[in-house]
Amino acid sequence: MKIQVAAALLLIASQLGHAEEKPGPHGGKVVQNNTHQFEVKIDPAANHVEVYTLNTKKLAPRSMAITLFRDSGTGQTIELQAVNLQDPLPKFQGELSPHAGSYVGAELRFEISVKNFEILRFVPYIPSQASRL
Repeated sequence: MKIQVAAALLLIASQLGHAEEKPGPHGGKVVQNNTHQFEVKIDPAANHVEVYTLNTKKLAPRSMAITLFRDSGTGQTIELQAVNLQDPLPKFQGELSPHAGSYVGAELRFEISVKNFEILRFVPYIPSQASRL
């Protein structure tokens, strides 16, 4: 298990070029591949995570989950709920565990159609307390 998580973290580091450095329109991390662009907003203080679909060249996601890695041996997977699945660019949200803290990597898994899912790996952007003031 630890080898799989370590490999996932290495893949996250190798794909950092696919994540924007400046915050997205909702203050989160923009991540993308060739067909989809999302904004992931993680708020440990409110125990909340939101994922906004910003753009898609294919069908919008039907379902979504995010795995947040504290280190190479510890991760938390959250099944996200669609807030507005009828919208062409749906938003998904979920609850973090209490005292979530910070993360070294994340994996966003989304389903496009039955048996067709994609995975995006990235280092999450978590605003500091000072930037929220």
